[in-house]
Amino acid sequence: MLYLPYLLMSMIIQGFLKFAEGDIMQNLFTIFAAGPGMLGLFKFINVIIYRKQLKSVMDRLSAMFPEADKPVLQQIARDSLKRTWILFTACVSVFSASIIDWLIRPPITALIHHEKTRIVDTWPVFLDTWLQWFLSYLLQCPGIVLLGHSNYMYDVIYFCTSDVILCHFKLLNYKLKHMVLTDNEKSTNELISCVKYYTNLLGVRMCRMQFICQNGLMQKHQTKKRF
Repeated sequence: MLYLPYLLMSMIIQGFLKFAEGDIMQNLFTIFAAGPGMLGLFKFINVIIYRKQLKSVMDRLSAMFPEADKPVLQQIARDSLKRTWILFTACVSVFSASIIDWLIRPPITALIHHEKTRIVDTWPVFLDTWLQWFLSYLLQCPGIVLLGHSNYMYDVIYFCTSDVILCHFKLLNYKLKHMVLTDNEKSTNELISCVKYYTNLLGVRMCRMQFICQNGLMQKHQTKKRF
């Protein structure tokens, strides 16, 4: 966990050193990488802090899919989840390709031009020998991969979870439109089932979860102020 802050701080320190030397233009890439890297670190920490809430939301959404007990409802669920999988796969593919581009640049430069470069410039600089270059490359790879995926994974989880919630609302909409209200036990049970379904959906909405998280942080802050 301490490795990521170390990597970011070494990038920032190197940027300041180059700025003091008047060589800031050659390190703009590192400076621009440090900003999204810091954002990715905060997102990564946020996911770790609220991992139980995220898991609870996902488990509850998955547990509600047995409500799609008819072939028509199952088809609606498949069509909606297909869009979710397309969104997830597209985001992972695009950003993974971008991360791979960062990772393969130093080896390709070393093979073609015989130059020792790094993924990002960090402090201290270890490029005197090819062994130092190789060790520096191995040290930076995990951090760059983790920070790169952290930048979008938090958002993908949010959008995909929201899309699944919309899928459940489509299922509920179909059930309500095709419900026949009569004075019998079957109709009453269907109505009660839809009400429970809707109540469960309200309980797992991401906006509600975010409100609970923010409310918890505010309560902690107020408690610290009192003491």
